[in-house]
Amino acid sequence: KLEGTIEYGTALSNIANAYRAFGLYEKSVAYFRETYKSYCEQLDMNDLRFAGLYNNWSLGYQEMGDYECSKELLYRSLKVIDLYDDDIKKAITRSNLASSLILLGKDEAYDEAMVYLKEAFDIFEKDGGEDYHFSAALVTMGDAYYYKNDKSLAAYYYKRGLDEIEKHTGKNDNYDRVLKKYEEVKNYTSLIELSYE
Repeated sequence: KLEGTIEYGTALSNIANAYRAFGLYEKSVAYFRETYKSYCEQLDMNDLRFAGLYNNWSLGYQEMGDYECSKELLYRSLKVIDLYDDDIKKAITRSNLASSLILLGKDEAYDEAMVYLKEAFDIFEKDGGEDYHFSAALVTMGDAYYYKNDKSLAAYYYKRGLDEIEKHTGKNDNYDRVLKKYEEVKNYTSLIELSYE
């Protein structure tokens, strides 16, 4: 009997995130749509909860390989989040947007992605690099260098991302996904390590 309340939208969003966590992306996206309808009835369009919704919804599309929809939702999220004084959420949204742009596989999208990714890095590093989401930014930077065929820098950032993931959540499915990327390029790590000595 929560229908018509903000709590109903929040419950729908939680269900959507649970489906996404279990890889049921189409069901997840359907529940995010319902969350959106519920929020539209209850909230101002610039409410911070919309930013969170768009961010999570975009990740469902990203997992489905629909990077255009993912990107568009993240633009919406950024428009809302930039109205608030929450730097970490701004960094997370920029990092997620950069990831979707890189996954589009287009040079112009890559250039835009690097702008957002550098902004995210500045925020995360200013905060001491302690937030868990910094790991995603590191992995996205690895993806960016991989896209440009700079395997030594890709390996460097994948390794840093792996270290952060392990520190915060241990060796989980996300760790395994990044490990596969790192395994592909790890023979190039010595090149970057030499340049940092």
